[in-house]
Amino acid sequence: RFFTEFLSPDVFGEYKLLIAGISLLSGVMVRPFFQYAMRRYHDIDGEGLRSSLVHLGRRATTAYIIGSSLVVFIILLALDVFPSITWISFLLLFSIFVLINKLDYEISIATTRNQQFKVGVIRVAISWCVPIGIVIFVANSSSEISGILFVQLITLLLIYSGLVLVRSRNDAYPIVSVRENNWDAESLKPAFSFAWPLMLVGLFSWILHESDRFILSLMHSDYVVGIYSSAYGLMAAPFYMAVTMMVQYLYPVVFSAAASADKVRELKILKGMLVISCGVVLLGVLLIFLFSNQVAYIALGESFRVDAEPLFIWIAIGNGFYAIAMSFDLSAYADKKTSHIMLAYLISSVVNIV
Repeated sequence: RFFTEFLSPDVFGEYKLLIAGISLLSGVMVRPFFQYAMRRYHDIDGEGLRSSLVHLGRRATTAYIIGSSLVVFIILLALDVFPSITWISFLLLFSIFVLINKLDYEISIATTRNQQFKVGVIRVAISWCVPIGIVIFVANSSSEISGILFVQLITLLLIYSGLVLVRSRNDAYPIVSVRENNWDAESLKPAFSFAWPLMLVGLFSWILHESDRFILSLMHSDYVVGIYSSAYGLMAAPFYMAVTMMVQYLYPVVFSAAASADKVRELKILKGMLVISCGVVLLGVLLIFLFSNQVAYIALGESFRVDAEPLFIWIAIGNGFYAIAMSFDLSAYADKKTSHIMLAYLISSVVNIV
């Protein structure tokens, strides 16, 4: 509501295209390794060794995120892939990319440690503070995209700084020497075996959820992208949030059961999640069907409502199926069968393009 009330569809569409680009890079280059860290955490006994893994992950991901993304952004800038984007905006996007993924790593580790309050605080801080900061800037200054990106960068930096400050005061376990416990390059090879199918999943997932914005931009305009993005974000959020709350709670439970080879408990949990997900999705789609006009009036700015509302039910149904599928994703992650996830996303992305 904040964005659609104060930003025009054109500016909102341009902003969402840039964020979609960051999402693509994160999903392909970074997030697969976070998934490995979450799963690997439960294969290790002793909080000292687990803290070593987390500490190593922070150092390794920082170097990897900065190094790899810097190369990608330099290539994009050199090839002039986005001629309308200034080098200042590119620098801001690079910094936002680094901070988003640093925060995402902390969310991933807190999730697998079952620190749900911490996860909730970080997610709420990002989802509320970023749009509020941008709206305040636009209301008192201008809607230039470089200014919007700068405000997002500062907001993310403040959130991450607060997180680091709290983390340094509340480290519960001493870090065991990484070298002492064989956390070397050789021990990281399983990470790549686990993660490479998920890199393709990141690409296919982006095709499923965000490539349509670029297609709309090429075929129509940023205005259409803004209308579609507002409808998509509004309809995807309830399903994603409802199932994500379950997944966040069940990640450590399912991974722990898989690590101890307790297949009966693992399957029982996953079947329960599947049943609950189906119920939530059916209820959500029904509510959207009955109250789409009221939702549009409450949640969208006036310039977005008329064109966005007809899209609601179709987007809700599509994201409902995706929410149900997360039960199967969690099962494959737990059993380290990431190639199965890759195949499923490959088929889905091909169907989406067609």
